[in-house]
Amino acid sequence: MENSVPLRSEVKNKYKWDIDTLYFNKEGVLRDTRKLNEMIEEIQSYKGRLTESADTLYSCLKIVEKASRLCEVMSTYTFMKRDEDNSNVDGQELADLGQKISVEFESAVSFINPEIIAAGEEKINKLIDEKKELKLYKHYIHNILRQGKHILSPKEEKIIAQTGEMASSMVNTFKMLSIVDIKMP
Repeated sequence: MENSVPLRSEVKNKYKWDIDTLYFNKEGVLRDTRKLNEMIEEIQSYKGRLTESADTLYSCLKIVEKASRLCEVMSTYTFMKRDEDNSNVDGQELADLGQKISVEFESAVSFINPEIIAAGEEKINKLIDEKKELKLYKHYIHNILRQGKHILSPKEEKIIAQTGEMASSMVNTFKMLSIVDIKMP
C-alpha cells in the first residue's frame, strides 16, 4: 500500500472545513470589499480631528471596530479558501485580495494611535468621562497610551502598515513552492 496525500476533491466533505458559513462565493467577498472600502473612507474622515470631541473619538472607534471585524472575516475566508487547494488560481487570487484589503485597512487606521498619544492621557481621560460609551474602549485606548513611546509618527506608522503585503511575500513564496510547485518523491 502506497502512502499518498489525496486530492481535496477525493476527501469526504465531513473531513473538510466549512467556510461557506462566512461566504458562499467570491461575489460575497467582493460585495464586502466594497463595503469595507466605504468604511475605510469614513475612517479617513477622522484623520487630524480624532480627539476634537468625545463624540468624534467614539464614532471613529465604533466604525473601526466594525470594519476590523469585517476585515477579519474576509481575511479568514480568503486565506482559508486558498489553503483548501494552493494550486487553485481562484483561491490564490482571493488570498491576494484578502491580503490587499487587510493592508489597506491597516494603513487607513494607522493615524489613530499617534493621534491618541498626541492628545495625551489627561485629555483622553476627560473625553472618556464625557461619553459613557467610550468606556467600552477604555482598555484599548489606555493600552495605546501605555505603548506611547513605541508608537511612530502617523507617516511612519502608515509606512509600516503598507509593508504588510511585502512582509508576507517570503512566506507565500515558500508555501507555493513547497506545497504546489516542488513534488517530493
